[in-house]
Amino acid sequence: MTAENAPAAGAPAPPRLFDVKEAVAAVPPTCWRGDYRLTAALAGAALAVEGGRHAEPELDLGWCVLPTAHGGPHYAVVRDLCGLVVWIKWLGPLAELVVLPDCRRTDGCGLFAGHSGRCSR
Repeated sequence: MTAENAPAAGAPAPPRLFDVKEAVAAVPPTCWRGDYRLTAALAGAALAVEGGRHAEPELDLGWCVLPTAHGGPHYAVVRDLCGLVVWIKWLGPLAELVVLPDCRRTDGCGLFAGHSGRCSR
């Protein structure tokens, strides 16, 4: 910053610009497993869950979003209901759907309430 573009004495500091490298470094490494089997029965059940007016009308099949070294079952988003999310929870060949509220520990976490480990954001 030069003297010409420096804020006047007592003026608020300019807003900090978004730093992509900093944002990526803040997100913990993710498991990324996607070896679940979403049967027709599970897909139908996920679509039958009532959601808010901004609920996704279609399924969104993703990968496990938990940290790399998590223990226990994997979790992937199947459908966003706007405040609640239909997740598929699996361990090996066993899979079930669970509807869980969003994590509110940090703004924009992207995981479910009560998840283990750090928030995703």
